[in-house]
Amino acid sequence: MAGARTRTTLTGVGFFADQAPELAPRPPTDALTRQVAEAGSAAVDHARHRLASRLPIRALDAADQYFAVPDVDTWQGELRPEPGADVLLLSPGRRAAVASAKLAIELRQFDRQCPRWAPFADDIATVTGADVVLKLMVADGDPKPAPDRPAGADPEVGGGRLAGADRILAGDRKAAGWRRDGSDVLITVIDGAERFAVASTEPPDAEPEPELDTVLRAGDTLRLPRTMLHSAYPDAGGSALLKMKLRRVTDWSLRHSAPSHLGFRDYPRSMKEYRLCLRSHVPPTPPTHATCWDPATALLRTRVPGGLAVLGVRSSEVTFVAAGSVFRASKSVLRVLAGIHAADGIGLSDVAEVTGVSARTTGSAVDALLRWGLVRVDHPVQP
Repeated sequence: MAGARTRTTLTGVGFFADQAPELAPRPPTDALTRQVAEAGSAAVDHARHRLASRLPIRALDAADQYFAVPDVDTWQGELRPEPGADVLLLSPGRRAAVASAKLAIELRQFDRQCPRWAPFADDIATVTGADVVLKLMVADGDPKPAPDRPAGADPEVGGGRLAGADRILAGDRKAAGWRRDGSDVLITVIDGAERFAVASTEPPDAEPEPELDTVLRAGDTLRLPRTMLHSAYPDAGGSALLKMKLRRVTDWSLRHSAPSHLGFRDYPRSMKEYRLCLRSHVPPTPPTHATCWDPATALLRTRVPGGLAVLGVRSSEVTFVAAGSVFRASKSVLRVLAGIHAADGIGLSDVAEVTGVSARTTGSAVDALLRWGLVRVDHPVQP
């Protein structure tokens, strides 16, 4: 970005989970802390609004708490959600190579394979306060056993290989039987239809008795409590479904493992601390793009799905936590970050206007936030 800017400071001082600093008292006692708290509330509202085009409102309202019982939230809108081009390429009717081999696909860490879904994963994390793992599962509905594949066969979809995909026989998936997950799971069908059965007990040497047996269509969502037995198979015509594993704060102690990928060496101490350590699924803006973007057309967004928190304010300096790291910065930097966090995409000139920070200081603060990966640039889509 061209032009001289007022100097701002932003320094990383370590992982939040390691330092266990005291969070600011509630309610906020100063204007900056209040701005940060209001930005967090606005960010959750924006995420919920964006997700409402994909998931039932009732499911979103219940998603920030542990699921007590399995429940289905049906799509209430007139038009069911569209799968999206990247999912359509994988749907049974459009993936000739896979369908001809009678295969099902399980694409783990789906947002990494199809980055357009990374903001969706961030929105789920923002609304639920959970560490989110996405898996796309696609299969046709042909009940006939799948033919044997030649050794080394590796079908391609959409002209490119699916890195990180598990390819299984469609017949095997249909007969896969009962399974459990160690975390709460949201499952939504995004194309076709899928039959689910859920049971709470597993009698010795007996088939579980389903408490819930239903068919989900596009837009419908199943809320599945952790450890509950469940089975699923595609209905006639096949299905594409998205499985959203919600790794909540106490799941880690139950599995006797610390979430080291979030900076923890031990179990998280509280839900608030855990939320603040969540990391973005959206890749950071590359350095070459961070210095060559057009502030007149591009939008700024944060990469902090768990929100922000003020740890301390002293004179012109503030210490805060974002995306699991602790930072020390000039107050203007945190004002700019909170202004971007509160918006559903915002231009550079608008940041200065809503925060009251001068344009020059705002530009310098954004440069620093981009370097640390706390802010990203959304470039306009070329027609």
